[in-house]
Amino acid sequence: MADDDEIAYEIDTDEIDTDWVDEYNRIERNYNDFYNEKVNTIRVFFMYINNDNIVINIKKETVDLNVTSILSREQLLSLIKENQNDGVKYRLFSLLRYNINLEPDEIEMFASPSTSTSTSEAAQRTSKAGTGPYESRFLTNIEDINDIHFNDTIGIFQDLNAVYILFKEKKHNVNRQITRKIKSAVKRRQTRSK
Repeated sequence: MADDDEIAYEIDTDEIDTDWVDEYNRIERNYNDFYNEKVNTIRVFFMYINNDNIVINIKKETVDLNVTSILSREQLLSLIKENQNDGVKYRLFSLLRYNINLEPDEIEMFASPSTSTSTSEAAQRTSKAGTGPYESRFLTNIEDINDIHFNDTIGIFQDLNAVYILFKEKKHNVNRQITRKIKSAVKRRQTRSK
């Protein structure tokens, strides 16, 4: 009986047609860029705003994430501390995360311009996919300095994931400077009179 089983499993590999597997793999390679992947690197943009609310400088750098899809709190604090001064003292004003989290079946709708015939379909698609238009899904305000998580992103959009760190110039408080001068003048006078 064991001989019968061995005979049943002996297959002539020359007779098996694997062309369809090779063809499938060849076609599938064309779509590899359209599958969601973990985020390993992001771009960080540093924007410097003066007291007149004008952006006076923008710097950027590419950051490798220590943990896949997470910009750690420690990395974020380090980036803020290293870039807080740009010849002038700045304070942290805002943190924004830009994360394209499209699903592969949303690419066509996202990439095509809206037309009157497809408007209702686009509205249905966006309401199904998120809480509104695509843009409000991608750009989010970061309230606290904690780990920043990135959702998986389609391969061709990986280089668009970013964190925007906005710095605003520290205001020179004229009243505080005048108060300090008055206090120090009063102390000097009191010391002299004693």
